[in-house]
Amino acid sequence: MHKLDDECAGNDLAEAQANFAKTMFFVDAGFSNPDYLDEVANDWLGQDLQNAESSGEEFQELVQKIKEAQSKLRQRLETSEK
Repeated sequence: MHKLDDECAGNDLAEAQANFAKTMFFVDAGFSNPDYLDEVANDWLGQDLQNAESSGEEFQELVQKIKEAQSKLRQRLETSEK
């Protein structure tokens, strides 16, 4: 992950995309703890979304990816609560 950080240094969009990828790493790996997923969906991705939305047009594709990820995580949380 440090190599990714080094490669993206100085490029705001690349840094934001790398941060999103790191946030989703454990989710994509299958971690399913509801507390963890809730924190990812509502805290980490929420922060990522705020940052991306305030960063301009070039971040709009990332904004959509974050919103989709939040939606999927919230659906997983709803399903696990039943």
